[in-house]
Amino acid sequence: MQIRNTMSRLPLLLFLSCVEFARCDFTFIGKCPVVKPMENFDIFDFLGLWYTIEKSPTTIPCRQYGFLEKLEKRGEFRYYDIDPDSKARQKYEMSDLIVPEWNAASMIVNHGRQKSNFVVLSTDCGRYASTVMYRQVGAACKLSAKLLSRNPELDEDVIKDARLSLESYNLTTPVHCYEPPTTTISTTTTESTETVTLPRKPSFHYLRF
Repeated sequence: MQIRNTMSRLPLLLFLSCVEFARCDFTFIGKCPVVKPMENFDIFDFLGLWYTIEKSPTTIPCRQYGFLEKLEKRGEFRYYDIDPDSKARQKYEMSDLIVPEWNAASMIVNHGRQKSNFVVLSTDCGRYASTVMYRQVGAACKLSAKLLSRNPELDEDVIKDARLSLESYNLTTPVHCYEPPTTTISTTTTESTETVTLPRKPSFHYLRF
């Protein structure tokens, strides 16, 4: 009887999780998987603009992501979640990216009230990156797996190799994304309008406000 009652509440729990997370990634009841970050990682090679090529099934549309060093404070970083539109003007959310060591592929995205783990499973920093973002909230785990690329398109052979690190954790990315090529992004928020340049070859000097 207790099991039946618990199962009957699962759709409600998933719905409440989506409401709490505002934009619902793949959310399930249980502990988040323990994923191993890649070795020989360099955050400075990883910085810059990334396009989503494939992702796990979520209610969040395909996005672009920016990783930049702060102009005002070297050694500290920002994470940009960019939502492009047809007019080439993008809305974005900016968060602090906590990088414990420059060669650590396991990082924390600080959203303010909430923090998410961001792990790079594999990347060559020039073409592709296999990534996982997750957050444990009580008995629920919010998780998003993505294949990122420096360009809006990626060779199928590279995609197949990039999927391997995700598949080792039984993670799949069946949603295919197609983003328009651009490196200079005009961004608009409700409080101000800023122009952010996110280079494919990353350098903090390219960030302009």
